[in-house]
Amino acid sequence: MQKKDHKSRLAAALVAGALGLCGCSEPTPAPSKSLGRTPLEIERLTQMVEAAYARFGRPDPSEWERGRRELRLVGEPLVSKETLALAEKTASPNVGEATEARMALARSGQLPQLLAGLESEKYDDWRASKYEMLKLGDPGKEALIVACILRFTSEHATQHELARRMLVEIGPDSTRYLAQAFEVAPGQADPGGGTGLGERMPGSNSILRDQCAITLAQLGVPGQEALKRHASSPDEGARLAVAKAMPYGPRAFAFAVLVDYLQRDPAWRVRAEAATGLGVLKEPRGTPVLVQALGDSDPFVRRVAASALGKLGDARSVEALCEALRDAPMPRFPSPVPGLAENKQPYVTALSGPDQDAMDCRIKLVEAMERLGDPRAIDVIFRELAKHPPAMITPLYRSYDHALHTLCGFSDLRVHTAKEWRELLDLLQK
Repeated sequence: MQKKDHKSRLAAALVAGALGLCGCSEPTPAPSKSLGRTPLEIERLTQMVEAAYARFGRPDPSEWERGRRELRLVGEPLVSKETLALAEKTASPNVGEATEARMALARSGQLPQLLAGLESEKYDDWRASKYEMLKLGDPGKEALIVACILRFTSEHATQHELARRMLVEIGPDSTRYLAQAFEVAPGQADPGGGTGLGERMPGSNSILRDQCAITLAQLGVPGQEALKRHASSPDEGARLAVAKAMPYGPRAFAFAVLVDYLQRDPAWRVRAEAATGLGVLKEPRGTPVLVQALGDSDPFVRRVAASALGKLGDARSVEALCEALRDAPMPRFPSPVPGLAENKQPYVTALSGPDQDAMDCRIKLVEAMERLGDPRAIDVIFRELAKHPPAMITPLYRSYDHALHTLCGFSDLRVHTAKEWRELLDLLQK
């Protein structure tokens, strides 16, 4: 029960801060910095603001006067000048003007309850909260955008997906907030910048940055402009986030950025992510670039490029894959256990250091050839299988075996050892 109350207080703080920032002509500093108060004091003040809003929805005029006093007492920056002016209008002799101002303030008090709908993992609950919050005008929209971005700090992928979907539905208005959240490096405190995030984002992390980048890409042209500014950032983490987001954005822009990353970026993680993105795009124009990446200096980039070529399904890459397999370094395997038959040898699941990299790279090359289904790969794979220790069962041997079964069409034929494969192919040649 105490945990739930704590969450509701934090939600109230979020809303009050967003309301205080909305409509200001200049960026408002983070509340605790402006007031020189502790977070607990800020939280109590936001509770007072929430209570004041609720008073304007009651029929007793004395409650309205009390609400005005409470808003004046809290003051800026938690309560904007516009909100204070609206509170004064509730005492206007013009009944229509006073009623309209009072109802607007009363609706603002509904935000904490509406934000609770964003705790759900059901899209219908999010959508219901969104429609009601957008009815509140700019304060509701700002609170909704900030709340969705803060959901990116969650560890649950469902929350990320729902938040992205909501921000895309809100449209270009969320671009400024996403761009600012993206600019905060992991572990760095958010300076505020007038977007209402301020100290409510205790520190960015790579997940939040990745999700902001993906959402910006999904927003199309407005988000694309924000991502362009970071595509050549000296910060490797920023470039990595941009690379991860590219498959979600406009195809032409994404292809250009990923090709540039794969060919020129100094960071292997960015090059690897670019190769992955080209495989997701399945753009045939990416084949020459990925073929070139088969000779990358980093083994992880090489195997990701091979996997991407398999996804593209371009027959032009078969020869390059075969050549890469022939030239790939051979991993060193442990010696077989003396006295044990081939089918009794222990299964080698992992190697160490460069040998593991060499085995993983070969596996990805073979899997790509198998996926392409081109019979030209059969002879190369068989020759490489013949180099494998005859009495050693490894993941690499399994990949050779599986690929040969697929490419030769022997799905129902039980052929497993190198000796059995040699006898079978000799028989077929005769």
